[in-house]
Amino acid sequence: MKHVEPIAAVFVLVGIVLKLLNVNLASTLLITGLGTLGISYCILLPVFLNIPLKSFSILAMMFCGVGLSIALVGVLFRLNFWPGASTLLYIGCGAALMVLVYAYLNSRQLELLQTYDPGEKPAYNFYLPLLYRAAAVLLLALSVTVWPETRQYAFWNRNDPELVRLYMRMKENPQDQKAQLAWREYVRAKHLNPKR
Repeated sequence: MKHVEPIAAVFVLVGIVLKLLNVNLASTLLITGLGTLGISYCILLPVFLNIPLKSFSILAMMFCGVGLSIALVGVLFRLNFWPGASTLLYIGCGAALMVLVYAYLNSRQLELLQTYDPGEKPAYNFYLPLLYRAAAVLLLALSVTVWPETRQYAFWNRNDPELVRLYMRMKENPQDQKAQLAWREYVRAKHLNPKR
């Protein structure tokens, strides 16, 4: 169970590298990796952090997991240019920031409480791994958020200038049905005949 997270993270990193190199397998790896991380954070975050089952913090960790999951799904949507990506990213970045602040404050509080009783064995601080995860997710989500969608599309499809031109025309004129239809037809024709 604990090997799910590192394997999914490797899928995400390899997927991003392959996406930068314009390899077709990249989207599949990103969907697998980010989807697995999103689902596992949403459900299994207390297991990853070794939280005792009797702890009252499990509910708080579930909320933290849902927040991190929203950010990861937003990254997945943005990297695949699916609708709703911006909304998910904004909500996810806010949630990841709240998780980051929550983990930092609770980690500091636990450290301060342990300094008052130096003779006692220090308790496991499960807020530090949460802090690291929240920082990594927030950094990934922010890096995808600040990069404009049209420039991302132009970068990922740099080998097909006609596709980029049609996409830019469609984004500049969202009410223009002809531009939308031209882009859709080009994409459909390209998927039916990939050598085009």
